Amino acid sequence: AFALGGIDAARVQNATVAAQGVYSIRIRDNSGAPSSISTKTAMNLSAYSRMKVDYKYYTASVEAGESFLVEVLNGTQWDYVDRIVPTTNGQHLSGTSFVNLNLLSNKSAVKVRFRADASDDSDAVYLDNIVVSAK
Repeated sequence: AFALGGIDAARVQNATVAAQGVYSIRIRDNSGAPSSISTKTAMNLSAYSRMKVDYKYYTASVEAGESFLVEVLNGTQWDYVDRIVPTTNGQHLSGTSFVNLNLLSNKSAVKVRFRADASDDSDAVYLDNIVVSAK
């Protein structure tokens, strides 16, 4: 389960932007503050050394060079994992991000977050089919 963060994050019912079915989660930066979604419950990954995050996304109104971020909770702070810079709007795309869990200060309380870059220009990213796995 995921928690919404910021005033511009929302669950959206729209089959056009959903990778599968009709629902997706939208993060955007319309307010100038970063909206996000993050895993609600911390995962205990102490027995693992690598985490993989697979996801599908669809972008709308994202200007050249704009991005969204994949982050991981490292102790009490969010660390950047990947900066995704979409090159085309209006397409369903897939992404994969990897995390070396041995670099985290607390492998027993891992969370994943997707965050808009907060550039205040109405970028919208629709996320769907998020799968977190570890080995």
